[in-house]
Amino acid sequence: MNLTKLVTIMCALSIPAVTFGASQWSGCQTVTGVTNYIGHNPTNPSFSVALSPGIPGCVNDAPGGVSFRLASLGAGATLDVLKSLLASITAAQLSGTQVMILFDPASSGCGASIVSVGGYSGQCF
Repeated sequence: MNLTKLVTIMCALSIPAVTFGASQWSGCQTVTGVTNYIGHNPTNPSFSVALSPGIPGCVNDAPGGVSFRLASLGAGATLDVLKSLLASITAAQLSGTQVMILFDPASSGCGASIVSVGGYSGQCF
């Protein structure tokens, strides 16, 4: 093995993997409904998303649905961040573009934190 290959392999192995804890990506989903609870609970605003075919084991307002809650988005998240996610989800619903959702299956209602319109690598197009 030449030195270049050895150095490349060593560098690749030293890069830490990006993880999101217990969270996992859904498959490609179609947004079939959105319920906006942002004004309903000022201490932890949220919105719920109904999906098709849905995420097995998740139930939030609809079988297979998820919830985006401000408290679940992580440190430093603001109401503007939650509203941006709502805008992305709504745009996907209106355009019919499928999404992938990063969600935590262990959280109540399968709490979601990231939406990728078209899939995080474009695999939903």
